[in-house]
Amino acid sequence: MRDWPNIPFVGLSATPWTRGLGKYYDGLIVAATAADLIRDGFLACFKTFAPSEPDRAGVKTIAGDFHEGELADAMDRSVVTGDVIETWTKRGEGRSTLAFCVNRRHAQHVAERFAEAGVAAEYMDGATSREDREAIFNRFRSGSTRIICNVGVLVVGIDLHVRCIILARPTKSRILFVQTIGRGLRTAEGKDHLLILDHAGNHLRLGMVTDIGQDRLDNGRDRQGAHDRVGDRNKPLPKRCEECSAVVSRLARACPCCGASIRAKTDVESADGELVEFGSRRTGSGPPSIADKISFHGELLWIARERGHKPGSVGFKFKERFGAWPNDPRVRSAIPHPPSLKTKSWIISRQIAFAKAKARERVAHG
Repeated sequence: MRDWPNIPFVGLSATPWTRGLGKYYDGLIVAATAADLIRDGFLACFKTFAPSEPDRAGVKTIAGDFHEGELADAMDRSVVTGDVIETWTKRGEGRSTLAFCVNRRHAQHVAERFAEAGVAAEYMDGATSREDREAIFNRFRSGSTRIICNVGVLVVGIDLHVRCIILARPTKSRILFVQTIGRGLRTAEGKDHLLILDHAGNHLRLGMVTDIGQDRLDNGRDRQGAHDRVGDRNKPLPKRCEECSAVVSRLARACPCCGASIRAKTDVESADGELVEFGSRRTGSGPPSIADKISFHGELLWIARERGHKPGSVGFKFKERFGAWPNDPRVRSAIPHPPSLKTKSWIISRQIAFAKAKARERVAHG
């Protein structure tokens, strides 16, 4: 720029925390935040659910982010992947979806499990040819493919109508987090909101995408990733609704998704007379939540429809499971969806118990 010393230069960036920008530009002007663009209709609003938080015990941090190999081992487990499939089946409503995974093996396994569940899913990574990518994109646009499971290739520069994002890759990087969510914030006809299913704990660790901001440029001399890897300390991190697993503002008093009261939670919980660290693995199960009841009622409705049972059978099974009739309007409005393995096992156990009771009755009556 020596030839134009008095000419001002303006650079445009969607990621102003990029390392080293401060070496080329003198200051940062924030023209509009993500919250501003959503409010004015340039970006889509979103709803976020955090159905589960991965167990990252033993996963080290390398160069400011989680060690990829150890992270893949933590996420590429049948119970985690099963939760991803089950949650999308329950909440995804068939939306066109991008799933962000840890590495190739993990993404392939997630795609395979979706296919086994009868969901049209495909896999993409950096080695996928341009021709194959375009073919996948065309199937995605037409609706014949519902989910693309990818590793790092759909973070920037795509022109797709995405209505759901699955986060299956935990990260400490604000850049990666914001760019990933950004793939679904594009508006589209008939799109009322973006659905985010966070199985990585990213929102609870980094905050909402609308809370993440930047007030200065990185000069390239700070510790690598220092500005990228930390959230905005001036804004409290969101929390998870205990009833429906929606991610809500820390200041919220009621969940905007299910209406449940949001109770203040400390970092330590009491259970059966012993202190349990918040977020640690529980050895027991507490009383069923309203979300459990809604899900179970939806599963019973699906079973009754598939097997041709009378609608009244659903209420009896529900009462057998929870000891009360499904009178709550939220439960009664549940959407039928395929039962989980846990529910299938419970149904079978009840059938076995019924058969044994009948056998004992026949023996008693000679």
